[in-house]
Amino acid sequence: MRTRRVATEIKSGSGLSVLVPVVSESYALVTLAARGIAVRAGSKFSIKPTNSIRVATSILRLSDVERIAKAIQAAAAAPR
Repeated sequence: MRTRRVATEIKSGSGLSVLVPVVSESYALVTLAARGIAVRAGSKFSIKPTNSIRVATSILRLSDVERIAKAIQAAAAAPR
């Protein structure tokens, strides 16, 4: 199995969940929901304006990591 790294900049201090920066919060939420991936709007967890999604990692299965990482990468991009 060939592995490809998918990189995004995440601030240090992240724990059981991470805030992933996205171009459009609503686009990311809908795109991921369409793929069966539930995340939360990052703006609900920040006192500053932000375009991000909150991804819980505590229940993430190792077998799903690559699929979810690719979906997040697509959802974080600008809407087409």
